[in-house]
Amino acid sequence: MRIGELSVATGVSIPTIRLYERECIIAPAARTDGGFREFSEDHEYQLIFIKRMRDLGFSLEAVKRLLAIANGTHEQEFDNVKREFLAMISHRKRDLAKLENLFLSAEGSGSLSSKLKQVFQ
Repeated sequence: MRIGELSVATGVSIPTIRLYERECIIAPAARTDGGFREFSEDHEYQLIFIKRMRDLGFSLEAVKRLLAIANGTHEQEFDNVKREFLAMISHRKRDLAKLENLFLSAEGSGSLSSKLKQVFQ
């Protein structure tokens, strides 16, 4: 599929797709005889994964490292990255639990406002 089709399918902008390709976050696309990029289904899945991980708050560098391991290019880093991701996930779960408790205990906007200050201190 062409870059515009990939952008529509994944919700990732064309400039961002080009950046990810240039920064080796995704594999380079094949080129047609006319010089157009031709992206595969694997590119689509990778972009959806990247977008979702970014939506969850993971850094682009962390996602890049994880994809490199998934692609078998940095197998020796697996244990380190695994530990880092599990720590990040645990931290995010704690933050989400704090937010959940905040909303469950709030009785109105005034109550919510005063409690927001306490949540992430």
